[in-house]
Amino acid sequence: MLMVLLADPEMQPIGTSSIRRLADLGVTRVGVFRDGLGVAITLEGWAYDPVGSAEATLGLVAADAKEVRTLVQVADVVVSKELRHERIVEPGERLSEPSTERTRALDRPKGGPSERDHRGPIRRDQGR
Repeated sequence: MLMVLLADPEMQPIGTSSIRRLADLGVTRVGVFRDGLGVAITLEGWAYDPVGSAEATLGLVAADAKEVRTLVQVADVVVSKELRHERIVEPGERLSEPSTERTRALDRPKGGPSERDHRGPIRRDQGR
């Protein structure tokens, strides 16, 4: 993912020809955000190389901009309430090393369902 920051709140939308050329670079998704100070454009795609295509991308989405910054994604985190295990990684430890003694199961929240409580789907015709 690449984020382009433009210090121009009046920037015009990306044109159709630019969209086609972005697709040629591997971009499959574009997000545009605006506030009173400027515009942010996010570009992503599974075949998009944000570092190698940064100059070409800027030529398509920010050719006339006077002040431009680019930010490259450094983390992609999935957030879930269903956290089952926590893995503690020590400084200098490689992630591929197995370390079961430092892995611990987290308890389910109180009042939440457990596997023992699961009895399958409830049908209206049961018990008739």
